[in-house]
Amino acid sequence: MIAHKIKKIFHKNRTAIYRGKYYSLAEARAHTHEKQTYGNASYDKRALKKFTTHEKYTHGRNMIIPIILSIINQQNWKIIDIGGGVNSVFSHLNSPQKQKTTCHKIERPDIIQPLNQQIPEKHKQNLLYISDLKEIHSGSIDIAYFGSSIQYIENYPLFLENIFKLSPQLIIFSESIFTSEKEDYYVLQQNMAPNIFPNNFISKTKMNTIMHNNGYSPTLELTIPGEHTHKEIHRSEYDCKTLIYKK
Repeated sequence: MIAHKIKKIFHKNRTAIYRGKYYSLAEARAHTHEKQTYGNASYDKRALKKFTTHEKYTHGRNMIIPIILSIINQQNWKIIDIGGGVNSVFSHLNSPQKQKTTCHKIERPDIIQPLNQQIPEKHKQNLLYISDLKEIHSGSIDIAYFGSSIQYIENYPLFLENIFKLSPQLIIFSESIFTSEKEDYYVLQQNMAPNIFPNNFISKTKMNTIMHNNGYSPTLELTIPGEHTHKEIHRSEYDCKTLIYKK
């Protein structure tokens, strides 16, 4: 009896994170009537309360940047941080790393000013929230970091064209879903109740081609374990990965 109860604790029936398979964003949106409220006024209010430039714990996708900065020693780092939550990857750096890092964090225009107002004076020269890549000068970035965010960017190839203009040495896609298919497809993500919204499962072949055509080579590929379950698609057909490309 006790063994049976323990087994139930560790073998719960988990709800699939994803469902459906659609070959356009419009098709995916047409299959859900739920409104995505992520990023609305209530989210902004909660996010601003949790704003910090010093995260107490660092794990998962946020570990990759502090590790790279500790291994590759250079005088100054310039990072563009796209997505992954209001708190920038800058908040996961230790004090010496913060002092030699400039981090631009992309966020929605209506939240830029209140976020920048919360940055402590000692970090105002190192951290800045912006809403447009045009605010960054070409050739002034070392790392472009997508913290589990590339899958939510509409027309990501076009967005990447603007990233390439900044000529970063490294482009990092941390913890996003990549497939072995030749083309991308959309699924519906349903793990952020009550929201259900499109998630782009990106073709690794397509991504490699885009990067190769713009002078970037794959330098690291990590498969991330976890409960990335889909109702209809077998787990062998996709993986959560961190991909790093070098110029």
